[in-house]
Formats: sequence, structure tokens, C-alpha cells
Amino acid sequence: MSDILSPASGIEHRATRRQVTEDREQKIENRRQRIDDKMQISEIR
Repeated sequence: MSDILSPASGIEHRATRRQVTEDREQKIENRRQRIDDKMQISEIR
């Protein structure tokens, strides 16, 4: 049973790890965007 699942779970694991990396990059990008927004708001005032 586990022999049938292993190749698929390996592919699944790789896809999941790629997703985690993309999520982390997205979070960093969002944080950078928020910092930029705060700077712009303080410049306007």
C-alpha cells in the first residue's frame, strides 16, 4: 500500500514546499508594501 503512495506523496511534498516558499515570499512582499504605505502616509502629513 505505502509503495503505491510514495511516488505520489513525494510529488505532493515537493509541490507543498514550493507553495510554502511562494507564501513566504508573498508575506515578505506584503510587509514591504505596508512599510512603503506607512512611509508615504507620514510624508503626506
